[in-house]
Amino acid sequence: MAKQKAIPTSKGHRFFVTIADEDKWKTILEIVEKSEKYKSVNSVINEALSYGLPFLIKGTTGETVISDDLKDNMELIVNDGEVSERMLNGIVVRLLKEINLNVLMCKSMSSQLVNAIGDTAEGKRIIPEKYKQGAYSDTPEYLESYEMRELKKLRR
Repeated sequence: MAKQKAIPTSKGHRFFVTIADEDKWKTILEIVEKSEKYKSVNSVINEALSYGLPFLIKGTTGETVISDDLKDNMELIVNDGEVSERMLNGIVVRLLKEINLNVLMCKSMSSQLVNAIGDTAEGKRIIPEKYKQGAYSDTPEYLESYEMRELKKLRR
C-alpha cells in the first residue's frame, strides 16, 4: 500500500481525500449551509473525524481510544452498547460537585439576606461594601443547628 504524504500547512497537515459517496457529500454540504457552527466542508469533516475515529479504531484494532475533544463533547461514552460504569461514575461525581456548589451558593446568598434583614430589624446599619464582599453570609445559628441535626439523620 502506498503511503500518502501529508503537506504541512500553518493550520495542520493537508491530505487529498476523495469522497465517492454522493449522499455523504450532500449531507456535508447541507450541514455547512444550515449550521452556524460549521463554516466550511473542512470543519465538518474534521468534526466528524473527531467523533468517528475512536469508533473506527475500536472496530479495527479492538483498542478504545477517546480523544480529548470527544471527551469534552460527549455526555456518555458507549462501549459495545453499554455505558462504562467508570465513565458513569465520573459523570455522576462531576454533577454532584456542581450541585453541591450551587447549593452552597444558594445557602450563602440566602444566609446573607437573612442576616442583613435581621440586622436591619435590630436597627443596625448595613455596610454596603461588607455586604457586597459577603460579610453577612454566615449561616444563622438556628439554621446551623437544624442543618447539623438533619445531616446526622441522613447518616443513620
